[in-house]
Amino acid sequence: MEKNRPDYFDERYNGQSNLLDGLYEFHPEYFNELQPEEFRLLQTYYLFAASEDEIPDNIFEYRIKLLRKDPSLQPKAKNIYDKLLKRAGIEES
Repeated sequence: MEKNRPDYFDERYNGQSNLLDGLYEFHPEYFNELQPEEFRLLQTYYLFAASEDEIPDNIFEYRIKLLRKDPSLQPKAKNIYDKLLKRAGIEES
């Protein structure tokens, strides 16, 4: 990652978002134990399980605005993401 490039441009985001999409589609039971606010936070940050109408044209710009508004969103979402992966028995490399 470039030194001056913020974390929200991290290429891992796309992989994490895709993994959540697949996990939600094929194993929604892993999401049942989340609190409603955890689910909303995860969905807001990663945009998984969203209809095409809900996905912004420019995801990077969306994330920039989102994280400028609330910088704590990224680590909170990542913690919930990690909890789901652990529940699913998935180890991220």
